This record gives sequence, structure tokens and C-alpha cells, in this order.
Amino acid sequence: MSYFCSGDRLVQHMWPQYLSAHMDTLLDKAELAQWAVVPDTYDGICDWAIAMPLEEGRPNESTLLYAGEDTPSAEGKPVRVCVVVHGVVESVNLRALGNYKGRINAAQRAVQYITLASGGWQDAFHAQVHTLGRLREYLGVVFKSTVHDPAHTPGTIHFSRPVFTPRVPRTDERQARTGASSVLRLGDDPEGLAEAIKRHWVVGHRVRTGIAKTGKAAATCIREGDFVAVAASVDIIKTQRGREWRTEMRLSVREVSRIMSAEELRSHSPAAAVTSPSVKGGASRSRPLELTVLGVEEDTSGDEGDIVMH
Repeated sequence: MSYFCSGDRLVQHMWPQYLSAHMDTLLDKAELAQWAVVPDTYDGICDWAIAMPLEEGRPNESTLLYAGEDTPSAEGKPVRVCVVVHGVVESVNLRALGNYKGRINAAQRAVQYITLASGGWQDAFHAQVHTLGRLREYLGVVFKSTVHDPAHTPGTIHFSRPVFTPRVPRTDERQARTGASSVLRLGDDPEGLAEAIKRHWVVGHRVRTGIAKTGKAAATCIREGDFVAVAASVDIIKTQRGREWRTEMRLSVREVSRIMSAEELRSHSPAAAVTSPSVKGGASRSRPLELTVLGVEEDTSGDEGDIVMH
């Protein structure tokens, strides 16, 4: 996981202490590995990440990898960038089928999504918005194109992820179609919508969801108004509209952790918030950053495992 910074401090220390105390890491920026901090300048990003084509079978899609030798992989393998963003949920649908409503032609466009807003804590939130803008600026140079922001409302941060993965037919027509295995569980498809298209499309991943300091929880526990941490990879998507191509930076949601519920958050006023001080001492450089934002060991069951690129 990589965390946003603003100058010499981590953005998460800019949130009120009653929020930052529940966040994933209490380390200072100087105590983190270089890959674990998202640079807040264009020049810094140029040395921090590289773009490579995705290996998941979707054309015209690329992703960001950590650059150089300093990566989360002890074996030196290329590793997909994964950033942690904090904010207040403005809209959300993280259920297994996302916004898919049964129209077969819409399966390719079906997504799970979550949009974050500042909730009134402008400085911390917009420090993240600023850095994402520098990321788009960098990608625009790499892809020689204007890279669009997927957020529907200016000043928000939008995450999404395609629900379905296409099944790949084998060359021998007598054999069944192959590809990702379905990770749907009992109750995920109450109307049989995914079952109806299973020969062509499969749900091959789950967005991990949970509650900070507690552990895993159902996707429906993440609701509008909650304060959350979102872990996401950074992908580049090219789509054709008529004769023109559009390039967009997609924050592909991997994991969402509820830090404070909407009910709890309403008892706090942004105007009365006290910014948490930088933590000095007591935190160890050896804190395991491979832990997920849920605060529990990563459960890879039902996940396509695409963080490490082989």
C-alpha cells in the first residue's frame, strides 16, 4: 500500500486525530520505504511509477507498476501500484454484481463503484485530489493524450471496477469455456442474473470490505456518509467513441475499510476538528505494510492475485 503526502508529512496526519488514530499506519513519511509514499510532485511521480499493459485479457488497458528496485516484492518482481485514499462516502455500490441489472449487452460496462468527498475536511482531502491530478499529468505525457478524471463531480474521487471478466473459449469447441473462476457466494446473485450469462461472463473477483480494527464485513456495511479508507490500483483505460479515442485514469477499487460510520461522524464537526500531530517514537520501521487496510492478514481466496505481475 502507498500513502499520500503533502510536503514532508503524510496526508493521513492532516485528518482529525479521532479519524487518523484508526488509520492503517502511524509512521511518519521519513520512516516509510520510497514505494510506500505517493509523491506529490510531477517529477517525483516520474521516478516512482511506470505504465505497463494489463495481463487480464482486457484490450486497451494498462496499469501503473512501482518503478526501480525499491518495491514491495522481496523477489524483485514487478508490483502493481496500490494507493490508499481516505474520505467520506458520497455514493457506493460494492455488491458482487455492482450496478448490473440483467441486460446482457450491459455486462461489459457493469461496475462496482464508490465515490468519496471531503466531508468538510478540505485540506486533507484536496491534498489527495492534487496528487491524483499530478498522476494524470504524468500519464498524459506517457500516453501522449489528455487523461480524463473519472469523477462525475469536480472535487470528488471516484473508484470503479468492472464486475465481469469475459470467459475465453478454448480452440476445441467440444471443451468448455475457460478463464477466471466464479467467486460468487450464496446470496450474491438472488435474481440469477450472473447465472444467466455464465457461459460468456464470470465474476472473478471480490472487493474486500471490512471495518477498521474489527475485520471483514459485508459490502453492504459501507454506506453513504461513512468515513472510509479505499485501496485501489491505478489503471489507464482507452475507449473509442466514434472516430476518437478517450483516455481515462481509473482507480480500480480493491478494498474498502470503514473507519467511522456516518452516525458516529455526525457527532463531530469539521470546524472543531484538531489535526493529529506527527507521531514521534513508538512506531517501528518494521511495521508490516503488506497488511491490508482492514488491519487483518490478506485473504486471497476469490481474488485474481494481480498485484504482483509475473
